[in-house]
Amino acid sequence: MGNHTGNPRADTGPGVIKITKAGWFYIILTIFLGVSGINTGNNLIYLIVAAFLSFMAISGIFGKRNLAKTDVRIELPEEIYAGTSVPVRVILRNRRRFLPAFLLRVHVSGNEILFPFVEVKSAGTKYLPLSFPERGRTEIRNIYLSSVFPFNFFIRYRKMPGVFEALVFPRAKKCESPFFEREMRSRGEQAADKTGYEADLISLRDYITGDSIKYIHWKASAKTGKLKTKELSSLSHQPLIIDFDSLPIKEREEKISCVTYLLLKFLKQNIPVGLRIDGALYKPFTKDHGERTRALKFTMLTKAGWFYIILTIFLGVSGINTGNNLIYLIVAAFLSFMAISGIFGKRNLAKTDVRIELPEEIYAGTSVPVRVILRNRRRFLPAFLLRVHVSGNEILFPFVEVKSAGTKYLPLSFPERGRTEIRNIYLSSVFPFNFFIRYRKMPGVFEALVFPRAKKCESPFFEREMRSRGEQAADKTGYEADLISLRDYITGDSIKYIHWKASAKTGKLKTKELSSLSHQPLIIDFDSLPIKEREEKISCVTYLLLKFLKQNIPVGLRIDGALYKPFTKDHGERTRALKFTMLTKLALYGRE
Repeated sequence: MGNHTGNPRADTGPGVIKITKAGWFYIILTIFLGVSGINTGNNLIYLIVAAFLSFMAISGIFGKRNLAKTDVRIELPEEIYAGTSVPVRVILRNRRRFLPAFLLRVHVSGNEILFPFVEVKSAGTKYLPLSFPERGRTEIRNIYLSSVFPFNFFIRYRKMPGVFEALVFPRAKKCESPFFEREMRSRGEQAADKTGYEADLISLRDYITGDSIKYIHWKASAKTGKLKTKELSSLSHQPLIIDFDSLPIKEREEKISCVTYLLLKFLKQNIPVGLRIDGALYKPFTKDHGERTRALKFTMLTKAGWFYIILTIFLGVSGINTGNNLIYLIVAAFLSFMAISGIFGKRNLAKTDVRIELPEEIYAGTSVPVRVILRNRRRFLPAFLLRVHVSGNEILFPFVEVKSAGTKYLPLSFPERGRTEIRNIYLSSVFPFNFFIRYRKMPGVFEALVFPRAKKCESPFFEREMRSRGEQAADKTGYEADLISLRDYITGDSIKYIHWKASAKTGKLKTKELSSLSHQPLIIDFDSLPIKEREEKISCVTYLLLKFLKQNIPVGLRIDGALYKPFTKDHGERTRALKFTMLTKLALYGRE
């Protein structure tokens, strides 16, 4: 997210109140009953009118308090393009010590978003889609907060202070670029010796922390129950320079939009691209495409619960003082609602289990998707509005059928490497009437091994080693280089490698067999690395291991007198097991 902050330039404006249709009906009904009470002199009508007026007074007091001591902050994305909707992060903070915030709406530039509940001394976060019509610097002003709490009789507004500034990039408008197409064809593409995200599907593998969600194969993930990532072949390109002034487009805004489109298009294809404009030349980077380019149970009363109990007591005392049977009936109905809330709320938490499944690879300081499984073991009653609390994070399961389970993913991060435990998992619910929040502590402790943080570092020695050793043609088939032969299709072969022309001629599916490239093995000597700080050295070695393994380079590790030799002939399960062994050694280094 971009580092956009608000600058308070004006004090909070005066509050504005609008009466809703329900409010008008309530006011007219109160006046009607008041006039009736004066004309008849009936004490019961006086009591009802008094109750109506007390409701209105409570609405005014709590409604005003609900808007007080609240702040709104907006965080805009780093990349905003004119005419394109972007998710804007809206943070609503409740600074009060006692009263939570209920049913607050934040109005931003004609759009609004609802925050149903924000706890005391905490903040709620939601995303609001916004679009900006023109490029350049822009400001977001006139942010309002509104609420119909507590009885939907009045809509109260409050203008929030602050001005939020944003830089809007030009609109990316598709345009023809015959010169660049010719230029790309003449320069051609180079086959890279690594997987990437540009071309055809090679294979599927288990999700690794840091993989883009875009490349998750959802169908395979659903079938296997584990997140699967697509591995695509990578292509490297020769660099291009876009000369803004030489483009044959007269209209300035159209030219700017065209150049923006071309820049984004080429960068998305991992083509190094630069720009010449107004005499300045922005050269592309051809070697670095990373950062430089981009069993305990307890119950807590809610505020609605407190209000309900106080109102019930008030009506009970009124009934005793007046001896009115109608008030007794109302109090009896209120008490029955409270009894139903207790019975069904307690049953809603009973006979439910929570299980957590952690990914195989967890790296310190990196958020990972943790699979949370909520199982309802009851035979008759479904589970409603259950929240699972794990390490300060929570996830909502709106509904879980009887004798079944619900699954969701919760992002968690672990700050340090080594063995860790997840304890104090809670289940909570406001079902059925939001009068009480019931909690239940779930039994069990879930253990995890957190690998070290992978921190990018320079490795000139290993780069020289790789260049000097080079690549060797392996005596086995693979999917990297030249065509060796054709063979009959075997079930499980990728469709990508079917030779369609030969299949059409022979009437049988034919599969291409390609030669494979293998690399000379490398050994990383932990103790000889010229890095003094231990944690930094561990992070650097972790980064190098993952980098070389991702490039299919056999790599081993020498640490504490132990040598983990790489496998040069088997790059399957044995290499994967070696990878986990080396990462485990680094994770526990100096900790056990």
